[in-house]
Amino acid sequence: DLIRRAHARGIKIYLGTLTPYLGSTYERPAGEKVRQQVNAWIRKGRGFNGVIHFDGALRDPRHPHHYIGADQCGDDLHPNDIGYHIMAETVYNELFAPGKSLARDATPPRGWNAAQRHPPATARARRPASSHRAREPGGR
Repeated sequence: DLIRRAHARGIKIYLGTLTPYLGSTYERPAGEKVRQQVNAWIRKGRGFNGVIHFDGALRDPRHPHHYIGADQCGDDLHPNDIGYHIMAETVYNELFAPGKSLARDATPPRGWNAAQRHPPATARARRPASSHRAREPGGR
């Protein structure tokens, strides 16, 4: 019903797949089964405008139920700065890259360097120091 109501108001809906979490303190076999079911439902794309495949972008290809070690903050549940950057690239590549449906309607953020696919340096510089934790990739 939410998707129908949003569409009636001209709002587009995009869903992102759930990322891996095995190895975290929240790991449960039943939870992984639900994650797989939710991702399967999302990938079918019924009723909404598109899917962003965060699961595929962040999972370890050798161990698909786990994050790639360098992309998570050490708890096997949340991405680190590298992981969030990869998520942003995934959104760009799946929705706004040249040839994608939203590319012709999109106005990139001021300072966005699409050729290098990096956010503007000013955006990184404006981030408050308290919101950033310095971590080595894959470290705690």
